[in-house]
This record gives sequence, C-alpha cells and structure tokens, in this order.
Amino acid sequence: MFLTILRVINDMTKDLTKLTTEEIFSIMAAKLGNSNFELINYDLNRPDTKGGGLLCDNAILTTTVNIFLNKESQQKVAKNFTFFAKFFPTSEMQSMFCRETGAFKKEVFMYGMFETIRAANINYIDCVPRCYFSKTDYVLVLEDLIGEGYKILDKRNLLDYDAVLVVLRGLAKLHASSIIYEEMVSRDSGKIYRLSEDHPDDFEDTFYNDRENFINLRGVQASIKALCSEVDIFGIPAILESGRDFKEVLREQCNRVYTLVKRSGRFRNVISHGDLWSTNFLIKFNKDQEPVDCKLVDFQCGREFRREHLYEAIGLYYTNLEKYLKLSGVNINQILTIQDFLTSCEEQKLFAIFQTATYLQLILIDDEKLEKLFGDIEGNEESVFEDRTALILDNIEGDAVYRERLRESMLDLKDYCDRL
Repeated sequence: MFLTILRVINDMTKDLTKLTTEEIFSIMAAKLGNSNFELINYDLNRPDTKGGGLLCDNAILTTTVNIFLNKESQQKVAKNFTFFAKFFPTSEMQSMFCRETGAFKKEVFMYGMFETIRAANINYIDCVPRCYFSKTDYVLVLEDLIGEGYKILDKRNLLDYDAVLVVLRGLAKLHASSIIYEEMVSRDSGKIYRLSEDHPDDFEDTFYNDRENFINLRGVQASIKALCSEVDIFGIPAILESGRDFKEVLREQCNRVYTLVKRSGRFRNVISHGDLWSTNFLIKFNKDQEPVDCKLVDFQCGREFRREHLYEAIGLYYTNLEKYLKLSGVNINQILTIQDFLTSCEEQKLFAIFQTATYLQLILIDDEKLEKLFGDIEGNEESVFEDRTALILDNIEGDAVYRERLRESMLDLKDYCDRL
C-alpha cells in the first residue's frame, strides 16, 4: 500500500517543475510593481550550488524583459532578472512525505504571511527573501539571494562566532517582526490579536506530530530507535548519574517533543524558523570575508562553541530583540522579561538537542548518498521509517565528520538526561 501511494503521487508530480508564460508574467509584475514591460524570454535551470533542501526541487529562473520607460512613450530598456524557484519535489519518497505532512503548503502560507507583515511596513522582515509567486503543492518563486551576494554554507562545517552573531540578529528580526505585527493589529482593532489564534491550523508543526496515521510519526520513532543504538555505537555510559538506564530515560524524554512543539500557553509565541540546518540560511560576507548579513535564519555550532559562548549568544539575541522592538515602540518587558526568556530557553532545550541529534542522522550524509537514499523507495523504507541504526552504521565508517557530530549530539543528550 505504501509503495502504491508513492507511485500514484509520483505520477501526479513528475511534470511540476515548469512555469507557464502567464506565471512568468505574474512573477515579473510582482517584481517590478507594475505591468509596463514585455517578456522577451525566460529559462529555468538547476542551480550550480549543491546542498538544496530535502523537501523541494530547486531551480534558477532567468528572465529578460523590455521595460517601458513611461506609459506614453514606446521607449524601452532590456533588463535581465534572476529568481530562485522551489518546486514541489518530484522524487517519490520526498513528494509523498511533503504532501502528507503539509510542509510545502505551510511554506507557501508562511511566505504569504511574511508579505503581509512587509506590507505593514515592518522592515525587519527583510531577514527573509521576497516571494514573488506561490502556489500550494507546486512552486515558490523567491528573490535570488545568491545573485545578491549571499552564500550557502557547507552543511558539514560549523559556524564561527561572528557568523553566529549575524544569524542571531536575523533571528531576532524575524521574531520581532511577528510581535510588532501583532501589537499593531491589536492597537488598531482595540483587542488582543495573535497570529497563532488567527491561523491555528497553519501554525501546526508539520514535522513532529503524534496524531494517528501522521506519516512522520514512523520517521521520528525510527530516529529515536537509532539514538538508543548510538549509546552503544559511541560507547556512552548506559547508566545515568541518577542510576537510571540512559536508554529508558532517552525514550521518555524524546517522546516529549510532540508536546514541546505545540503553542505555548505560558510564553509569547512568535513566527520562528523551525528547520534548523545550515542550507536553510544564507550569509553575506564583506570584502574581508567577514559575515555582515543573513537571510533565512538557522544556526548550528559545535559542543565546544556552546560551552564557551552559549549564554553570551543568548544574551546578544535578547539585546537585539529588545532593540528592534524598542525602535517600533514596543516595550520588551511587557512581552517577555529577561527571566521569562531564559526560562523559555531552558524549557525548549530538550527540543533543540533532540532535533539536532535526529536531524544530523540524515542531513550530514553525503549529498550523492542522500539522493540515492530518497531515490530508492523499496530499498530504504526500513532505514528511513523503521530504524535508522543501519543507516548510521553505514555512514560513520570512513566519515569522521559524520561520526564526530553524531557523537557530540549524543553527549549533549547524555548531559541533559544526567541533570534530570
């Protein structure tokens, strides 16, 4: 039944990586803010950069248009434009996963929400790219950040201190934008407004969900089984400082993730990124190769970095959040005091550690191997949706980076469970 569903979905999606002339015209009209142009030609090609997302097919859209200089005159000038297109995935396993979780549908919603916030003149939302065209389960067309000087970082490299600070500023901008928007709507309407209450279904998590028959429920449980195997693989002590069995506590704690991702009833909720790995943000560097800006925020760093800089980084994030809110006339202490902020960080620590440990099992795999993994449905269903132990064993041999990052993630889980 599983494979039959996949093949049906594949038939539905195999021709989706195309754009019509009418859609190209809509994209250009959104980009230019008017229709005073004529489309000369356009082209759609795979990007040169590697490391695209797991749940989309990426392409670069290039267009050439004649722009009329004014309505009365026929004078015109030819200009070229490039855009980044994220298509609904055509791979059978990826398209099935994406459709069943609603991940692509949610991303379309989110970019629509970002444009709503942008239209309210909340400029801090510049931490995410402009979206010029979108259609559910089809495509998102975004500004081409690579063409503007931003870079996708190697997913296997850790961020240095300066890069982390740039990303944290972007993260503070993203969070501040949703708070400012809610405060503006509340002020104008005369009643408390919250995005999560206005769009409860759209903000539901599309990856961690324990409802019956949710497709990734199997995937998460497969990850947890592999985490328990990693205790033995990396020779981590099986007994915690409390005397309890590490694997038993690990299973208990990891299954709390379904509660941790739900809307908080205690702290202010904000629009957050939620997909924490390095190909989901881009950084711009100056001529001295110093990071100066980022788009699509996310961060990852090593265990040693966290030991030395974690609380400093958290403090810098809060300082930036306070600054952006203050510049918009919002008092952060009426939203989230520093003490409540630190408490909320502690509350979500388990989710951050768990997400890192389970994401790394897949995303650090070599790109070519990863493509084969998602391309072979019958051969890899068990290792993706039942138990990822065999997948991990296959990749730690001969891959020192993969091995060390997974080992570090398990030590973080051990430290967390030791403190319970």
